[in-house]
Amino acid sequence: SQLLADWDTKLVKEWVRTDNEMAVLTAYPSGFHMIDENGTYPHLSASHLCDHSKRSGPDDIPFATGILFIEYSERPQLSAFFGAGLSFSKCHAEKRVPVDNYTKWLFFGEESLRSYALWSHGYDLYSPSRHGSVVFHNWTNDPSRTSYMQHPLPEAARRRRADEEKASGNRVRAVLTLPFHGDVDTTGLAWFYNGSVRSIESFLGFHGVSNANASWDQERCHQLHWVPYERPEIVEQLLPGWVQEALGAHERSNDTHNLVADTLEALKAQWAKDKDHMLHNMELMHLKALEERTHLPASVAEVLPAMAVMVALASVALWWKYSQATLH
Repeated sequence: SQLLADWDTKLVKEWVRTDNEMAVLTAYPSGFHMIDENGTYPHLSASHLCDHSKRSGPDDIPFATGILFIEYSERPQLSAFFGAGLSFSKCHAEKRVPVDNYTKWLFFGEESLRSYALWSHGYDLYSPSRHGSVVFHNWTNDPSRTSYMQHPLPEAARRRRADEEKASGNRVRAVLTLPFHGDVDTTGLAWFYNGSVRSIESFLGFHGVSNANASWDQERCHQLHWVPYERPEIVEQLLPGWVQEALGAHERSNDTHNLVADTLEALKAQWAKDKDHMLHNMELMHLKALEERTHLPASVAEVLPAMAVMVALASVALWWKYSQATLH
């Protein structure tokens, strides 16, 4: 990695700008190529994590797709993702939420675990703005160099590593309440994942991951809103003088409005992502029908209203599921 001059001062200033004692600045650092010849970061955009790689089933471990950029990034951006390339916070975050060291060989999944562990203790994740983009990573690949995962092992050691890696994956699934099969090492789970400020159900809703149906996963690239604590007294004890006020009717109404807005934004983003794929499939169906000299059971114009109803019903179902996971 490479750091810009005065990186520490700039990160402290960026953390202060969150106006949140429980803030954790985290993201995947941008590449070396984004540093100019003067050793500065001249761009208006900043790295952000907000989407999952597509999962084929609810037992697939969620992980981020990679860097997306926020254009004209002026302030730290609330995020649902922890990025292992950068983590900057008050030291009480590391003391209160130790890193799980019972995840041998784990690569995909560690960031979801860390996201949940911090979030359930009351911490909030933020991507640094362009003003706090001071850490950079060499993302280039040298084919002449091998990673530790490619190092040849005797057969017995290879099998042991495979078993340990599978058990670590199941540890991730157990913590995130995803379905799993096989062995899982439960050593220290109550120590590493004892956060109760926010629940696992609330985290899955905020993180955009379903433990029942992977097709319900949602990207989190729209504007997110701070999620109130379910057990604020824990954070209030940590921060004397800070109090989470009980929500009145107006605030609860605003929370509901934000929840609906979040869900609609996620659905709009998912629709934009899937629209081209759907239209492509419809075109293939039409071409196939022409080739077979048959006709579709209905014209596209006749099918679209029914599809709109299905999308509306799916939207209501997703909103209901998300609201239950977040509000309970």
